[in-house]
Amino acid sequence: MRIENPRVTGSIPVQATKIRRNRKPRKLQSLRGFSWASPLRGLALCFKCEFSYALRFKILFESLSMPLTKNLLRAFWGALLIVCVTEPVFSQPAAQKIAYRWVVGAGVNLRTEANLNSPVLTRMALNTPVNLIAFVPNSKYCEVELITSGQPAQRGFTACEFLGTSAIKPREVANEYLADGKTSNPNYNPERAFWLKPSYEALAEYGRYLENKRLFPKSDTEGVFLSGRPKIPEFERMKEHLAKGILVAEPAPYLLWQDLKVSASHTEAKYRLEKIIGNGSIRTFGGVELPAITSSYFQKHDEIAAPTNITKEVAAKFQIIEMIQTKNYESLSKEKKKEWFGLWDISEVNRSLTQPVIKNTLSSVGAGIQSESTYLRRSNLEYGLDEGVMCEGYEGDGFDFGDADPKIAINAARQSGSSSYIDHSKAQKAGNKLVYFFTKQPLPEKTTSVNVVKQKLNRAKTGFVSATEFHFDINSDGVSDILVWEGVGKGLGHLDGPTKTDDAWYRIFFVNIAGQWHLLGSDTYSYGCGC
Repeated sequence: MRIENPRVTGSIPVQATKIRRNRKPRKLQSLRGFSWASPLRGLALCFKCEFSYALRFKILFESLSMPLTKNLLRAFWGALLIVCVTEPVFSQPAAQKIAYRWVVGAGVNLRTEANLNSPVLTRMALNTPVNLIAFVPNSKYCEVELITSGQPAQRGFTACEFLGTSAIKPREVANEYLADGKTSNPNYNPERAFWLKPSYEALAEYGRYLENKRLFPKSDTEGVFLSGRPKIPEFERMKEHLAKGILVAEPAPYLLWQDLKVSASHTEAKYRLEKIIGNGSIRTFGGVELPAITSSYFQKHDEIAAPTNITKEVAAKFQIIEMIQTKNYESLSKEKKKEWFGLWDISEVNRSLTQPVIKNTLSSVGAGIQSESTYLRRSNLEYGLDEGVMCEGYEGDGFDFGDADPKIAINAARQSGSSSYIDHSKAQKAGNKLVYFFTKQPLPEKTTSVNVVKQKLNRAKTGFVSATEFHFDINSDGVSDILVWEGVGKGLGHLDGPTKTDDAWYRIFFVNIAGQWHLLGSDTYSYGCGC
């Protein structure tokens, strides 16, 4: 008898297994008290054992502890032998479990071989997923497989210390302290936080981290090295990355006016609403009713960007890359350097879009729409850990996004007892700009019609005594596209508290998107800066 082995060619003689075939037959004995433990144990070994089939055969026969009749023995073990020998033919080897890992460093090298001198295949970004193939013996390297969508898989070697069992979340490493604001965050790592979510804010955090190390060094060597604010390679890489441009996440859609009114009736939602509507009274929402509209020019949320002085916000809304370039404090004069705090070696920050957008300005008298192409270039000084100059960049009392009635400034000056109201009274007629907004494409018309609606309000219910609505139809279809709501009441005032006069100090902007009013933004009259 010969047993065919499916894994090798030829056959194996049965006697090679050293099975005792010359046992003398014994008389039939009673099966009473027979234990099946040993045969079943042999069966289990048969399926578990990974040795040769002949060895399995031997284990089965030698596991028998109770003599049986010769024919019964042959029948039982013969059937069992067929199962054991043929089992590998029908079973498939267990699939190898894939060991997933994530890159926990920024710009980690993937090399052709497990050494520093081997060529670099690519640099892997933070949180890049890879398949762990093996740990290289007597080495700090791991063999991994990098799978990129739309590209063939790359196998290579990388340092095991830069592989983690899970991806790093920005909030785990971005904050120096835990939620209580007192306990130090053991995972704080501003370098990793930047590469997880590149932004100027993350760059600034890393700069403050370096500055703290300079001010409070852990050793004399570190203190000497950082004393002159040297160029830090990682910090330079971050600045270069921002200079090339970044694309930030798209913001949430504009909120429906009706949803805001419902939220305003719930106490827990009022604090959130105050951030949205600025300094306007929450009571306003209960007393303002906007007219019903139908669909008109704007159909999607990403077709219009709200008025803002912040380049990043327009870039996010239109999904345009924003370039952020920094200037080194070396460009400052020697006198300024002595006084300058800055952000490590940054003295100025310049931002701009990589594609132009259209800035459209509407006036209270309608007529022409002032449209201009702009890259929204903005510059600001960087003070780092210093508080900076009070009111730097303050352009005077008034609105951020439009012109104001000069009477507001005159009334405020009189209330404070200042004689400057005389100068205000001699001012020329105020401008009539109400608001501006951004679009990616030019508007269909260069002129717009405006419909003005005045209404009286209950001060106790809304915080205002009256309001004026300016309805703008920018595509001449008879349907309002933009609505500016201007409330008149006692303003916030400055250091001496709320005004004693009723001023037109608050504006809310709405946009008609697909036939529904959405909150576009708000603007509050500023009565002063500083103390």
